[in-house]
Amino acid sequence: MLDKPEKTRELMAILEAAAPFEVALMPDLIAHLAREQKPVVVKPIETVSGVSYLGDVGGIACHVQPEDADSVIVVSLTHVRVARTLPVCGRRYLRIRSIASRS
Repeated sequence: MLDKPEKTRELMAILEAAAPFEVALMPDLIAHLAREQKPVVVKPIETVSGVSYLGDVGGIACHVQPEDADSVIVVSLTHVRVARTLPVCGRRYLRIRSIASRS
């Protein structure tokens, strides 16, 4: 999707409009943050306060600020699960369903 600038702008607009929204952090991400030199304690469900586009290399990043932390965690959208109630997820589901029905 990132190689299609118009689609990327559209997705960013949807995510920015939806913020703040809840995401489920992947177990590997939670474990990684706990092993850091300054461990960060996060809950399995956190709130995204904003999003950024970090270019083709970084992709779309979510800004998460845990309740007990002084700083924000910037994590790739690929390391979180977005609730299906978010508008972008409904479109993704329909696209997957459409592709599956063609097979």
